[in-house]
Amino acid sequence: MRTMHCHTTAIPMASDSWKSLVARLTAWANPVTKVDMGNLDLAMAQKRVASDETARDMLAALLSTMAQVEGLHEKSGTAVRAARSYSGYAQCEGEAIYYARKLMAQMVLERDELRNETLAYGRLVQKLNRTAVGGERDELTKHNVATKKALDDKRADHDVAMATAKAQLKSAEDELLHCYDTELVIDVVERLELQESKLEQAVSIRKQLEVDLKAFEEYVASLG
Repeated sequence: MRTMHCHTTAIPMASDSWKSLVARLTAWANPVTKVDMGNLDLAMAQKRVASDETARDMLAALLSTMAQVEGLHEKSGTAVRAARSYSGYAQCEGEAIYYARKLMAQMVLERDELRNETLAYGRLVQKLNRTAVGGERDELTKHNVATKKALDDKRADHDVAMATAKAQLKSAEDELLHCYDTELVIDVVERLELQESKLEQAVSIRKQLEVDLKAFEEYVASLG
């Protein structure tokens, strides 16, 4: 059995931008009960919302979406807490596999980006071949030489990183084949993947929520 070096998967915390978004929505959802100079504008805006069906529907949809995001955050946190509740070995091995797979997936993405950059370099070479002798060709030649060097360096670095990622993944998966609590380890991996999936969903919905909230506030302002 190899020596385990555990990752510590943190329970997701609300970002400052999300807290700010929640605060804005909460302010709209809670009617001002005591008006003063500090909340006069909000109180007047809330009255416009109350008297406009479209605005009321928009606010209801926003609050529903906010609750959906909060639910995804909670499911993500629950998945992490569950993963961290297993025995030390199962947690460590599960996290080793999870992070090794994530690293490998990132390496594949970077490999695809390198392929695209290589194709772009090929187009530069074709452009150079079509360019007549002169100042423009000299500039293109210098640019192509610099581009090729940068691309070669990047490819070499990626080859090293890819080899490391493959070795880490093989080591983690080989350990899984010989461990005594395979089902627990797999469960840890699945819970961590669930946590990642819920966070990705939350981020996607949250971005749209920001857009929709801005549209709502602009609509309410137009009612004044």
